[in-house]
Amino acid sequence: MPGSRYRPESSSPDTDDTVTVLDRGYPLDEWDYAPLLLHEMIHAMQHGDARDSAPDASDFDGWLAARAMSEGEAVLYQDIATTTGLGWETGDVSWSKVFDGYRRSSWQDAVTSTSPYELSWYQFPYAFGGAEINRAWRRGGTRAARQLVDHPPSGTREIMFGLDRATAAPASYRDEPLDVGMPVLPARFQAVHHEILGAWSFEVFRQYWAASGLSWDEVPDEGYAGDVLSVFRETGTGQAIAVWRVRMDSAAEAQLLSASIAEDTSRRVIQLDRDFAVIAAVAVPTELMGTLQWTAVPTSSANADTPAATPWPCRR
Repeated sequence: MPGSRYRPESSSPDTDDTVTVLDRGYPLDEWDYAPLLLHEMIHAMQHGDARDSAPDASDFDGWLAARAMSEGEAVLYQDIATTTGLGWETGDVSWSKVFDGYRRSSWQDAVTSTSPYELSWYQFPYAFGGAEINRAWRRGGTRAARQLVDHPPSGTREIMFGLDRATAAPASYRDEPLDVGMPVLPARFQAVHHEILGAWSFEVFRQYWAASGLSWDEVPDEGYAGDVLSVFRETGTGQAIAVWRVRMDSAAEAQLLSASIAEDTSRRVIQLDRDFAVIAAVAVPTELMGTLQWTAVPTSSANADTPAATPWPCRR
């Protein structure tokens, strides 16, 4: 999305292509610390050589997908080192089963978390990016794995459900309802940020709303087509208001899901043909309780001066 720039990993201002080990006063003499150090050295190599060519991601969904590829590559070599260090052959490991379990565990962590958006940087990239990079490595070796890091998917849906990036056009897996993404509000509501959260965030929140308790193996790749989140600040009170417009494959799916979301004084749900919008605030202002008009999300650098538009920190 124009005006919001991310990198899959952001370097500190004092980067010198080194890895700093913090032992916090305890000896790091367990066997698994060596593969962990290798994991971090892979990140140092990603930053330090010309191969760190992954394009800027223009939204959160793209950033999370790109991060999954860089973390997945580090997980790959950590896993290879661990396997060979224990005296096994990599071909003896059932990698599909390993990552099936890893993804199930990460999914369960996400859907039971009290902060799924804040923790998505951790709960998605390692298990899901690790699985995707490992699959590429088994099919085409390290060159195929590196290709995914250099040219990451543009969104999380591809990684979650394995769409064919070689043939699928971007519009086939992510629609962006930007032309009607922002409600028209009185002047006292200042738009401060717009974002695309993507399929991972949507599927986690769908579990919250539907309270269905699905395991990762039961999550279907259907319904979600795209989204846009707009955040406003109410001048005077300083209250933040989030308006998340989600596009589904059909109006029937939008109606079904919107009807399952409970409304209260802090949340309102509106169906808009194939879309539905969730409005959330400490207390939804009366102006947002009636009929709303919708307009396009600004395509200028509207987010450039907001804290949310700065690159996400590298938190491993």
